[in-house]
Amino acid sequence: MEPSTDPPTRDDSPDPDQLVLLSSVRTEFEGQAMAAALRDRGVPVKVFAAAAAGVSWEGGYGNAVRVMVRRADAARAVALLKEVRQDSVDLDWDRVDVGEMEPGAPPASPFGRRRGGLSPTLQIIRAVGWGLLSATMLMWALGEQMAIPAAVIGAMLVADRVISARRQAAGRR
Repeated sequence: MEPSTDPPTRDDSPDPDQLVLLSSVRTEFEGQAMAAALRDRGVPVKVFAAAAAGVSWEGGYGNAVRVMVRRADAARAVALLKEVRQDSVDLDWDRVDVGEMEPGAPPASPFGRRRGGLSPTLQIIRAVGWGLLSATMLMWALGEQMAIPAAVIGAMLVADRVISARRQAAGRR
């Protein structure tokens, strides 16, 4: 058998199963929400967020989460995402059924017993911190000779703040 003298033929058409970038988003939540919307409409999608998890402590990472689809599904995915975004803009919240409240029950606060956005435990921790800070400033200002009286005054400030925080947490003033 003689070797062929014809140049080898190469298929330059792109692989339809190759993953291509659909979108790059800041958070994994955004990427997963986008992926869920596409999966509900029959488009297979992958979210790559490992790089974002590695640098999330930095706080300033940008576009680290990648949403990817097969090349064959890319055009359909773009069209479906536009459709999903358009549908979400036109949502009429007056027509959304959120259920009935129990008779006589006040609306539940998303923060429960929180005051100023802090739970009762964090209120006490904050009060102790402020009390210790005040005691330290008193000791610094009064000098070594007044360390014991300053410590006593600081302990009283801490106790006062803890009691106030507990009263606020209980709903009493």
